[in-house]
Amino acid sequence: MAFGLFVIVIAITWIPLHLIEEVSISGFDWPYMFIFLLNGLSLFMAGYGYSLDRLIGKAFIEIDNQVIRLKTDVFDKEKSISWDKIDSIDYKPSKFIVSKRDKTKLILTISKLEYIEIQEIKNVIRDIANKKKISINLN
Repeated sequence: MAFGLFVIVIAITWIPLHLIEEVSISGFDWPYMFIFLLNGLSLFMAGYGYSLDRLIGKAFIEIDNQVIRLKTDVFDKEKSISWDKIDSIDYKPSKFIVSKRDKTKLILTISKLEYIEIQEIKNVIRDIANKKKISINLN
């Protein structure tokens, strides 16, 4: 917390110090001050127990016997579906197309993931789908 406050003070005084010393303010100074200020604010918030993950959200993949939950980027919307609502699953490059029992489809995009992560997800989904007798095509 104290270090975060220190960084905030440095960021806020950066431009005024340049003006007092009569040093020209370059195009670099404004983004530098802004980034330093954001860093200080995040450190200060972390010191009080507030994480940026809670404010912005975090990326995650949760696949268990009850549900598939997916958020591959902090700015993406979370997608979730219960296994009970799934009729079939088809894998196409970079996405799963989940056909629901109500005849609608849910597309789970995984293009932001690494190849090895995609393979692990495919294996887990295959195992659970086979146990639940859900049609699956992972070609």
